[in-house]
Amino acid sequence: MPNFEYGNLYKFVASIAALLLVAAVVGPWLFYQSMGSFLVSSEEIAALTPTAAQALLDRQASISDFQRRIPYISALMAFSGVALLVWSLIEWRKGQNRLDDKAQTDLEFQRAQLRSLTPEEAETKRESEVDEDELNSSQDTSASATAESPLERHAPTPAPNAGSPSSATPTTTGSAPEFRREDRIKLLKSLEDSFNDAVSTAYSQKFDVERDVKVTSGAGSGAMFDIALEPREAQWGQLGLNLKIAMPQTLRMRLPQDMVNMAIATQGLQVGRAYTGLRGNPPQAAVSGVLVYLFEEEKVRRRYGPVADRVALINRVLTRPIGVLIMSTRAFEELSWLQLRDQITKLWVGRRECIEYEPAPRDRASLETVAGTTGQ
Repeated sequence: MPNFEYGNLYKFVASIAALLLVAAVVGPWLFYQSMGSFLVSSEEIAALTPTAAQALLDRQASISDFQRRIPYISALMAFSGVALLVWSLIEWRKGQNRLDDKAQTDLEFQRAQLRSLTPEEAETKRESEVDEDELNSSQDTSASATAESPLERHAPTPAPNAGSPSSATPTTTGSAPEFRREDRIKLLKSLEDSFNDAVSTAYSQKFDVERDVKVTSGAGSGAMFDIALEPREAQWGQLGLNLKIAMPQTLRMRLPQDMVNMAIATQGLQVGRAYTGLRGNPPQAAVSGVLVYLFEEEKVRRRYGPVADRVALINRVLTRPIGVLIMSTRAFEELSWLQLRDQITKLWVGRRECIEYEPAPRDRASLETVAGTTGQ
């Protein structure tokens, strides 16, 4: 049996109801404005032919009889208009509620595709990230001899044991100190903690900020996000965020695979409007995934141009483009949540595909002042 669409019917009935309400007021007013036949004097009637005089008298009698019924007719029209208007709006609202429920159900279905990682899975993910960084770094031996890993630059120096000269200086290979793998994993977790704190502050008003989640169904099944923004309202889109550590000389090599994996993982995410934190009509989201790369700041400007070109080239073949945010580890440490939201917004709405973020000191001080006063 076909499903009838009643939306247009309710709109039509609501229009008829509005016309009845207008007629209930305007009709009597127009009637009383056209009372010219009652203004004919008896002398003028006597001057008419018998047939014309009788027609005028009959018209006066009819109008007089109809005039007594005007209040009842007007009241009936007004009551009918109100009744039809209320009924059509109620039914119309029911249809809108069904559409809203469907949208919410779809959103809940999308949410059901994500689940939080267990602590063991989250730890395994970080180990894989550290191992990937080490593997990519070792593939360019000449670069690894001179380039400093972002993890190494921020890794704490182990405290020396008293009276042990060998412990006062860390063991080195070339110019880069070696640290235990466990320390590097802890450092990566610390960077992810800072990233999660900034994202939570920026988006917690409208989203549930879920950390370390896994896609459980669809084409992206098995893929993981460092952070997933889960909207509390149907109008907002979902967004997956991944924080990556990369050496400048290996970024262009690993970028295609990272972007393809991210595109597959975000295929099933809800596309809606992008939250900017600003007033007004929110813009439509253009992406559902953002990759954030951290590496040694001295190499950022030298590598950024080719990377931006490659991001644009890869996005041309992806069904849903991926935004890429590049910044140095020092810039990341100085990043405020307002600055982070501003950069993510540019990528989320498709205004930019690849961004190199290098904050000016005065901008940082200004934004931190705003953050402290607004408390948004």
